[in-house]
Amino acid sequence: MPSQLIGVQCEVMIPLVGNSDKGLHRDATWVWLESKFIELARRFSGPKIYKKDGVPKETQAMPSQLIGVQCEVMIPLVGNSDKGPHRDATWAWLESKFIELARGFSGPKIYKSLSSVSGAYMDPQGHLVRDENRHYIISLLSCRIDSLKTLLEEACLMFDQDFIYLNIGGQAEFVFSPNSPAVHGGNL
Repeated sequence: MPSQLIGVQCEVMIPLVGNSDKGLHRDATWVWLESKFIELARRFSGPKIYKKDGVPKETQAMPSQLIGVQCEVMIPLVGNSDKGPHRDATWAWLESKFIELARGFSGPKIYKSLSSVSGAYMDPQGHLVRDENRHYIISLLSCRIDSLKTLLEEACLMFDQDFIYLNIGGQAEFVFSPNSPAVHGGNL
């Protein structure tokens, strides 16, 4: 199957109330929005658009021209060197940078899990290391992905990490610190 025909799952979150009057949107507004999604998706068969209540709407896949992408970032709660927790100011710096990158969308942009997320990896000596992480979900325009990666390189230094886990629209990768041995031809 040619790559331009591969389907992509897209999630859209729309606040229940408007920005200006803080009133609930009219039913006609939701019907209009659903009709626009269906219009956009007419090119392909297969996937459906689902409402939050799980009722399928007859439609087809979204076109390949995506205006944004969902990114997930995991930051360990402690630094590599001292194994101490990161300062609140460091977390605040990161979250302000995420919000700055996500500008241009209306509605929610940055989500942070309320509890830590467990992770595991093998260290260079082959030992299993378990850690706890903050999990962020960020909605970005796809043209800002390189800026996110640059920010995460800086975050590696600020959070004392060799690399940071990044998932871009379902594709996992690692963003390495400029000081990481892997960047300079060594092993992690």
